[in-house]
Amino acid sequence: MLGTVNINGKTYEYTLEYKKIRNFNMRIRRDGSIYVSAPKSVSLKSVESFVLANSKFIVRSVERFNIRMQNESDSEKFFDGCVKRIFGEDYILRFAVGDCREVRKEEKILWIYSENSELNIYRDIFENWAEREFSDTIYRLCGKVYSEFEKYNLQFPKIRIKKMVSRWGSCNPVKNIVTFNRNLLPFSEDCIKYVVYHEFSHFIYRDHSKKFYNFLEEFCPDWKIYRKILNKK
Repeated sequence: MLGTVNINGKTYEYTLEYKKIRNFNMRIRRDGSIYVSAPKSVSLKSVESFVLANSKFIVRSVERFNIRMQNESDSEKFFDGCVKRIFGEDYILRFAVGDCREVRKEEKILWIYSENSELNIYRDIFENWAEREFSDTIYRLCGKVYSEFEKYNLQFPKIRIKKMVSRWGSCNPVKNIVTFNRNLLPFSEDCIKYVVYHEFSHFIYRDHSKKFYNFLEEFCPDWKIYRKILNKK
């Protein structure tokens, strides 16, 4: 299940799992998310007290993760001939001079055309193109998944896309909003579709209980495989 805690005016979300253990445990996962395990006998209030008691650890760890992610982002190379992975496929970027700003696919090459040969211009053209490609793919996959969920009398949700640090997606059943991480772009459509199934399943089960995963498996039998691929990132 998911929990939240307010530290210095900022909300931090954590995943809570009750287990057959004697003591509380907390760790920061590789994706930057906060994980807490607690004895089955303790109350939610006790869990919140434990999390707050470790607020310095949380803030320090999340800040370190954000700095590392920023450094990785800043060091990401972008030049004529570099390789970008898009929907599970590697493409070589090639810069070219043209009358208009656009991106054209040619087998495994992405030709980026611009009337201006400045690197930042090529980068902006590529990023705008990638945003559109990702948005179109997300809406298409959401449409397919929604057609399987219509029998539960669900209203098609509002779709949002943004870059997130610790999660691939999120679902707000109350506001009927589903948000997807823009950083899913390098992964295959099968992986992305798993995230769509996962978030849509939260309209039926809001936690990560056994019932939730049993329900998810009805629509996405290989969800464990896709989750493992995403967690390696």
